[in-house]
Amino acid sequence: MARWRQVLDDLCAETGAVSAVLQGLRVDGSARAGVFWMAHDSYIDLEAYRATISDAGNPRLDKKRIVTADRNRLLGSDDDLFSAEEEPIRRRLNEQLLNIGLGNFIGGLIPLGDDRYVTLALHRRPGDTGSFSARVLDRVEGLLPHFAQAVSLSHSMAENRPASALLHGHLDSWPCAMVVCDVYGHVH
Repeated sequence: MARWRQVLDDLCAETGAVSAVLQGLRVDGSARAGVFWMAHDSYIDLEAYRATISDAGNPRLDKKRIVTADRNRLLGSDDDLFSAEEEPIRRRLNEQLLNIGLGNFIGGLIPLGDDRYVTLALHRRPGDTGSFSARVLDRVEGLLPHFAQAVSLSHSMAENRPASALLHGHLDSWPCAMVVCDVYGHVH
């Protein structure tokens, strides 16, 4: 898990984001998605997030937003997540995020199957009103399937302790949390 911080710090540096949070979500019978796995960059103040908003109070994690997301689009902004009638909810969330140092948002969602999803949230600094460039959006969209696979593997390993113990030594020799390869197996 410690290696994820560097991966997400690198993603922030590459995209101009100030924060990147990767989550594994499970959507079951409740109205909210539950977080089963999470990694974050080194900038975000999770204690401030938990005190100000928390996953339980974050309207982006409402089940209806996740299950009705456009499966043809991996990335979206709050414009895509909130209807015009929900503008007060969106405005309150954005004010809360600004208070903890998080500005403009772009998020990614990819289904893992069953009732599980992987989300990626990128935020710019407060006051940075610029949009993420098309190049950045393409890059993040290209990485999302790799992030989803890595999250799925990480979660599976954590649930399967004997396999985890067997592979622990081998995985510790890797210098990073994830290796991205092209279709020919060449490491990027």
